[in-house]
Amino acid sequence: MSRTVLYTLLVLLCTCRQPTRQEGHGHETATTEHDPKNLVWTYEGDRGPSTWATIHREYQPCGDGKHQSPINIKAPGVNSSHTFDFGYNSSSEVILNNGHTIELLYDSGSIFSFDGTDYNLLQFHFHTPAEHLINGERFPIEMHLVHRSLDTTYLVLGILFEEGNENTFLSRIILDAPEKVETKAFDTRINVTELIPDTSEFYYYSGSFTTPPCKEAVRWLIFKAHDTASPLQIKALRALEGSNSRPVQDLNGRVVEEISS
Repeated sequence: MSRTVLYTLLVLLCTCRQPTRQEGHGHETATTEHDPKNLVWTYEGDRGPSTWATIHREYQPCGDGKHQSPINIKAPGVNSSHTFDFGYNSSSEVILNNGHTIELLYDSGSIFSFDGTDYNLLQFHFHTPAEHLINGERFPIEMHLVHRSLDTTYLVLGILFEEGNENTFLSRIILDAPEKVETKAFDTRINVTELIPDTSEFYYYSGSFTTPPCKEAVRWLIFKAHDTASPLQIKALRALEGSNSRPVQDLNGRVVEEISS
């Protein structure tokens, strides 16, 4: 059976399936930050974002933190100078459906260097719809590439997807992603550079993880350039992971910078 036929069948199946919400670690933190009680949290209802801070004392930053993410980025920002460099390699293909998102675990050794600090790429995952807004506009998909340095500080690169041409790499992810909470490993390799926009211009600000425990002091860089996904791909990914976007948070005096190569 061809991959095109398989993809079509997957979409049909996904549109009929109700997204699951299982107990487990938050996707921003599944491979980065300890979730103290393995507690249930959701994106709606009585365990939704407005109540995250009450679920556990270590989740309090979700309610009283002053540097929380995501935000509405109002462009243009303040022009600033920073140094950065990509050093990504290919990785084995390991896909996790953790009940909140579709996440791809990445082999050690892929580095993003920023202002002289090397950050190792741990994983990347998706939000449908996007969490960050640009001048009030919300995009259908946002991808987060989660990095950690040797001193355990964090940096997240965000890529926004707009509706447009089909994305070959995204098609592969959708085909291979588990429909229930589980991890699948494949005897193939992937390279996330296939999803990196050609231009290296970013919005930059200091924020937090967008899931409990909402740890702050996370460096955020959002690509100005966008990737594309077809309407069918957007629908299929949304069916796999449901609506998994935290509402935008107050800036509280933070400044959004604009940087370029």
